[in-house]
Amino acid sequence: MNREQIAEIYKKYNLAKDDIFTLKFGDIKKPFIRRTGIEKIQAQLGIQIKYDIQNISNDHKHVVILATGFIFKDMTVVNGVKPKPSVIVSSFGECSPSNNTSNYPISIAEKRSKARVILQISGLYKMGLHSEDESEEFKEKK
Repeated sequence: MNREQIAEIYKKYNLAKDDIFTLKFGDIKKPFIRRTGIEKIQAQLGIQIKYDIQNISNDHKHVVILATGFIFKDMTVVNGVKPKPSVIVSSFGECSPSNNTSNYPISIAEKRSKARVILQISGLYKMGLHSEDESEEFKEKK
């Protein structure tokens, strides 16, 4: 992802400077979006999300959540029939002791599934943008 593409994302979704940051992996710099940016994209696109817990261990340390994102172009109810979404995307968020150090694995799995759905619907995943929530390795060092 080049600077022009990142500038276009900032403009299109009205992002603040701190909403995207880069991390270096070897010789490669990769852009990542913070939770604040994910929320702004969701609001701008009008994405609604439904969550389903697919799997949870008895101790709640292993969690898989399925998030399904919807965009409705027309919310008109005709003859009592609710509109169908024009866009539907689903993605999983998972959390376990092997990929998380937080004491809130359900929240982490929810954040991961949400970020993935929003980045897929917006088309930003295919451009190479990922969320900081997807892995603890993707957190900016302060």
